[in-house]
Amino acid sequence: MAYNIKYRFIQNVGDYFPSGYFSDDFFEKVQKCAGISNDEVKDICSPYVRLKQEYNDYKNFIINDRPRVEDAIKKTHDFHTRLLSVLGYDADHAYQEHCVVNDESTPVEMIPVRHVIRQGQQVKMFIMEMQNLIPIEEKEPAGLFEQQYESEVVSGQQKYAARQWRYVFNLDTEHYKISPAIINKAITHIFLLPEERRPHFILMLAGNTVFLFDKDKWAKGSYLQFSLDDLFAQASIDAKHRTYYALFHMLVSKHTLAAEGEMVLMDTIIEESYKNAYEVTKDLKEGVILAVETLANEALYWWKQNNNIPVSNYTDDTFESEVKDDCLTIIYRLLFLFYAESRDELEILPVDDEVYKLGYSLESLRDLEMVRLNSDASRNGYFFDDSIHHLFSLLSDGHNAKAADGNSKSFRVRPIDSPLFNDKNLHHLAGVRIRNIKWQDIIKALSLSKKKNYCGRISYANLGVNQLGSVYESLLAFRGFYAEEDYIEVHKANAPQDGTFLVPYSRMGDFDISEVLCDQQTGNPVILPEGTFVYRLNGRDRQKSASYYTPEVLTRSTVKYTLKSILDDVRANKRQATELLELKILEPAMGAAAFQNEVINQLAEVYLAEQQRQQREKGLRNWRIQPDRYRDELQKVKAYIATHNVYGVDLNPTAIELGKLSLWLNVIHKDMETPFFANRLALGNAVIGAWLKVYSKHDVYGIFDRRGSTAKVNKWWEKAPHKVKFFSNRVNRSVNEVYHFLLPDANMLGVRSIREQKKAHANEDKRMAAMLKDWTAPITDADFKTLQRISGKIDVLLKEYFTNQLSIDKFTNNRNDIWDGIDHSASNTLFQAEEQAESYALKQQLFDTRYRHDNAYRKLKLAMDYWCALWFWEYDDAADLPTRQEYWGDIEALLDVDNSQLDTKTRQALERAGSNVVSEDMPEYGKMTEDESQIVTKTQEEILTDSHAHVSLFAEEDPLRLKIADRLAKRYHFFHPMLEFIEVFWLRDGFDIICGNPPWIRLEFDEQGILS
Repeated sequence: MAYNIKYRFIQNVGDYFPSGYFSDDFFEKVQKCAGISNDEVKDICSPYVRLKQEYNDYKNFIINDRPRVEDAIKKTHDFHTRLLSVLGYDADHAYQEHCVVNDESTPVEMIPVRHVIRQGQQVKMFIMEMQNLIPIEEKEPAGLFEQQYESEVVSGQQKYAARQWRYVFNLDTEHYKISPAIINKAITHIFLLPEERRPHFILMLAGNTVFLFDKDKWAKGSYLQFSLDDLFAQASIDAKHRTYYALFHMLVSKHTLAAEGEMVLMDTIIEESYKNAYEVTKDLKEGVILAVETLANEALYWWKQNNNIPVSNYTDDTFESEVKDDCLTIIYRLLFLFYAESRDELEILPVDDEVYKLGYSLESLRDLEMVRLNSDASRNGYFFDDSIHHLFSLLSDGHNAKAADGNSKSFRVRPIDSPLFNDKNLHHLAGVRIRNIKWQDIIKALSLSKKKNYCGRISYANLGVNQLGSVYESLLAFRGFYAEEDYIEVHKANAPQDGTFLVPYSRMGDFDISEVLCDQQTGNPVILPEGTFVYRLNGRDRQKSASYYTPEVLTRSTVKYTLKSILDDVRANKRQATELLELKILEPAMGAAAFQNEVINQLAEVYLAEQQRQQREKGLRNWRIQPDRYRDELQKVKAYIATHNVYGVDLNPTAIELGKLSLWLNVIHKDMETPFFANRLALGNAVIGAWLKVYSKHDVYGIFDRRGSTAKVNKWWEKAPHKVKFFSNRVNRSVNEVYHFLLPDANMLGVRSIREQKKAHANEDKRMAAMLKDWTAPITDADFKTLQRISGKIDVLLKEYFTNQLSIDKFTNNRNDIWDGIDHSASNTLFQAEEQAESYALKQQLFDTRYRHDNAYRKLKLAMDYWCALWFWEYDDAADLPTRQEYWGDIEALLDVDNSQLDTKTRQALERAGSNVVSEDMPEYGKMTEDESQIVTKTQEEILTDSHAHVSLFAEEDPLRLKIADRLAKRYHFFHPMLEFIEVFWLRDGFDIICGNPPWIRLEFDEQGILS
C-alpha cells in the first residue's frame, strides 16, 4: 500500500498516483492543477473546521451508545449527508435510483446507490454507502472486501441484511434483491456495465473512511482511501497542516469528480501525475548517461592538458571500467546532495541558512545552470568545480560540527562518515578538475526535466525506489569505453527513437543516410571522434548479467503476499510485533534493492501499528506514537531493519553500490549515522557456490558385495547432501558426516561437454578423463579417515569465523534506536551491546580482517572456491589438475589447523578409525571441554592484531593449481551463502524471507539472425 507519511490520511493503494508524484509536494501539484489561490484554499478549509465537531459527535455515538446496526447505518447516513454538502454535492433525495445489474432475473438484481450523477445521458459518477469502519473495543469491522449488503442466514442469525438499511432506503424484496451483495464485487460489477451506464468514479462513504474508485484503475487494484480520523488529527496540528482539508476537498469534491465539461479536475491531476512520473524517470536516466560521458571525457581532457594520463593506454578495459566507476561515484554524490538539500527536516545540510544557501549549496549552482557563460574565463574556469568539491568536503569533514546550538554564528554541518565522499576511494578522478561549462551540463542533466515548452526541476524530495530502479536499469546495461577510432550511430531507417548502435565511421558507406544518426540542425552525421568516452547500452552484457528492473507494482504485490502469513500471525497475536525486527531478509539478485526496500517499508509500517496495538492491549499508558513523531520513528525502524536484517547478493558491483545508496535514502532520518552493511550486501554469483552440507558415511563409503571383494563406487554425486545445523556454541555435525565440497563430482570439468573444445584438445581431454576416474574412485577406510579429519578442521575454523563475525558485528552494527525503548541489541545474542567502532573507516578495517591470509573466513572460502573451480577448469590448465589425494592435501594445507585443535569426539573417532572399528552407529564419544564449548567474542584490538599475516593470497611455494582456482573464483565470483552469511544460519538456521524476481528472457529462435 503506497503511503506518504506527510499525508497520512491518504492511502495511495496500488499506485493510484505514481509514487514519484505522490510525494511531499503533492499538495502543491494538486493545487496547481486546480488553479486555486492560497486565499481560496483558506476558504475551502473553513467548513471542515466546523465539520470536525460534527464528526466527533457522530463517532462518539457509534462507539459509546452501542446503537443497533440499523441505527448506526442511519446515523452514518446522516453524517454522510453533511459531508457531501461540504464537498459540494446535492445530498438530498438519496436512493432515488438504484443500479440495476440484471433486469432479466427474478427478482431483479440491483445494487443500492445513494446518488447517480449524470451529464446528459451519460452516467459520470456514483455515490455509494457502506457500514462504518469505526473499530469498537479494538475490534476492526469488516472492510471493503468482507462487508456485505446482505448475507445468508447462518445459525439462525443474519449478519448482514437489507432490512438493516430500512431507515435509509426501502427494498421491495418481492421484485428486487441486492446482488452482488459483497461490496468489492458490487463495485467490480458496476465497472463492467455498458459504457453509457458505467460511472467514471465511485465515491464510497464508510463513516470514518472515504474511498475513491476509478473505472480505469479498479481492475489493477488501485484506488484512494481517506481516513477522516487522520485528516482531522493532522489538520488540527497547526495552520500549515489545516490546508490538508483543502487537499481532501480538491481530490473528492463535486468540482473534481463531476463538474460540467468533458474533462474533470481529477482527469487533469492523473494526466499530470503520469507525465511527471514518466518524464522524471526518462530524464534522470538520460541525465546520468550524459553526466558519465561528460565526466569521463573531461577527465581525459584534463589529463592531456597536464600531460599526466594515468596509464600508457587509456583504452585498456580495466582503466575504462575504473573511470566509469569513478564517474558513477561522483554522480551518486550529487544524487545524495540533491536529496539532502530537498529534505530540510533531516538536517543533513543547513538549507535554511542564508550563508550556506547562497555560498555553498548545490541549489545555488542549480540556479546558475541556465546562465549563459559568454567569456572564455567563465566557460573554462573552475568556480563550479571549487564549489562542488568544497561541498563534498563539507559533507565528508563537517563544519562547525561540535558547536553547541546557538553558540556559533556560522552554520553547522554534521560530517557524513561515508566512503561515498572519501576521495581516497576514487581510482583516478580524485585530482581531476572539471571546467565550468561541463559542470553546468552535468548539473543541468541531473536536475532538469524537459517539458514541452520549458525545463522543469526534477524534485528529489521523494526520490523513490522506482526512479532509482529505472536509473539502475540503465547503469547496469551500459558499458563505458574510450573510442579507439571514429564512430557513428546507426538505427532503423528514420527511427532513431527505437535505439541506435555504434559502428566504425569507416563503415559509413554500408548504410543509407536515413539509417545514420544526424544532427537535427545541420543534417550531417553525428561523429564520435577517437578518444571520446562512450557510455551506451550493451544488450548482450545485460542479458549475461541478468540486469532487469522490477516495476514497483510487482515488488509491492510480491512482498505483500510473501509477508502475509507472518503478518497475519502478528495480527492474531500468535507472534509479538517485536519479532518482525528479528526477521532476516535475503534478495539473491538485489540490483537497486527494490525488493529489500519494499520488505523494509511494509515490515516497518506493520511493526509500528501492531506494536502500538499490543502495548495498548497490555494496558500500557504510552502506547501511542505522537503524530508529529510518527515519520521519524518509522524511518528509525526502517533503518534498523536495513542495517541489521537485510542481506543481498549481486554479480554486478555497480548494483551493490547503487543498492547501498537506495537503501540509505529509503531509511535515512535525522542524525542517522552512515549505514554499514558489512558482509550483508555481497558481491557474488548466488547460483554458483558450495554449501555447508554433508554426506553421511553410508552415502559415500565404497560398496562391497561380500567380505574381501573389491569395493565398488558408491555414487555420492547422485545423492543430495543435507545442510548442517548449529548448536549455540559449535557445529552440530556427526563425526560420520563429511562436507560435500571435499568430494569431487563426476559431472565436473564441464568444458568436456563442448564438442569443438574436446576435439581441439584431445590429449588434455584424456588427462581430464583420467582425473575424473581418480576423483570418483571408491572411498576406502583411509580415505574416509582423511575426510573425517578435514571435516573436523573445517568445524574448528567455522567456530573461529563465527566468533570473529559476532565480534565484528558487535562493533560495526548501527545504533538500535527504535520506538518503545526496547534494547534489541541484547536480545537473543551472545553478547551485550558495547561501544561501537568510532568511524566508518575503522568499521571497514575491522571487517577487512576477514580477507587476511590466515583468517578463518579466508581459509574456508579458498577451500570452497577450489571445489567450485573444478567445475570450470579449462583445457589449457589440464596438466595442473590435482589427483583426489592432492586435492585433499591442498585443502588440508589451506585450512592450516593442527590435529591437536580438533574437538575431543573427532580425535576419539579418528583413534578408533585407526583400530578399524569405525561404524555408522558409532556413539558420540566424549564431551566437549569447557574451552571448546564457549563462544567468546573479541575486543577491537584483538580483531585487528590476531590476523597479522600479509594480505596476499598465496605464498611462493603454493601450487600453481591453487592460483588457477583463485583465478577462476575471481572470474566467476563463486559465492557460498552459508559461509558468507554464517551468523544467519548459525543463529536462525537460515533466512525468514527470501524475496525477488528471477531474470526473465523469452527464449526465441532467431533463425534470420543465425543464418545471417
